[in-house]
Amino acid sequence: MRHLKFISITLLILLSALPTLAADFRPNGLIVLLTDFGTRDFYVGAMKGAILRTSPNIRIEDITHEVPKYDIAEGAYTLLKSAPEFPKGAVFLCVVDPGVGTARKPVAVLTSDGNAYVGPDNGLFTRVIDAAGLIAAYELTNADLMGKDLISSTFHGRDVFGPVAAHLASGFPIDRVGPRLESLVRLETRRPRIEGGVVIGEVTLVDEYGDVLTNLLRKDLEQAGIQKGDTLKIRIGDREVVAPFLKTYGDVPEGKPVCMVSSGEVFEIALNQGDLGKSTGARRGDPVTVQKTK
Repeated sequence: MRHLKFISITLLILLSALPTLAADFRPNGLIVLLTDFGTRDFYVGAMKGAILRTSPNIRIEDITHEVPKYDIAEGAYTLLKSAPEFPKGAVFLCVVDPGVGTARKPVAVLTSDGNAYVGPDNGLFTRVIDAAGLIAAYELTNADLMGKDLISSTFHGRDVFGPVAAHLASGFPIDRVGPRLESLVRLETRRPRIEGGVVIGEVTLVDEYGDVLTNLLRKDLEQAGIQKGDTLKIRIGDREVVAPFLKTYGDVPEGKPVCMVSSGEVFEIALNQGDLGKSTGARRGDPVTVQKTK
């Protein structure tokens, strides 16, 4: 009995130390959108309308609606690079959802930085969870929060995610949207490595300018002994680029290659006022190796 009493007291202490979910998420009334819908059709407008019909005083901001169609990995990366810049307490409504209407779950996710994420359970939230830390995730099953009695099998952004996000941004408790989930779908993410002075990684994004962003960070280059002013041999897929490691694009003449640590401490390769992605054929996921020239 003494042992049982000790266990009970210990359990109570542990439970009292756990964060209260309601206290961990204090909504600021802001919903931030990220989708692959584009802006030509009615989809974004209809989703915003569903949000405002649910909670007319909600503020809505956009990250982008131009994520490449069905590209969950690029959506996850774009969300990672954007979400930390918004004020704490935002609800991120994210829809890159090639599996809409299938068995994939609709979810709400609470992260340790005090933000909530609403969208499909298909790996879209992998990177923000890795960066911020996961508190809890819930399947969206509370029908009272949905926008319509008849939910479309092809437009959950309007009928499920939008209304639920509006309720959360207005203060509805996140732990009442549905049952708690023990796990979420994750994207495979590769970590950089160093072998014999060669830094090995991959392309994470070829941006609108044709600049090639990688998963290599400043610390990876420093660990390999690479410093500003070095000339680097960079292989992107099966193409090779030789470029100086400098501060910014304008440190080389127009049309010349350059590499740098850009925003977010990310290693980037570019052509000054040119399109390196086009000239090399670089695509997300291509292997990248970086080393000093001899």
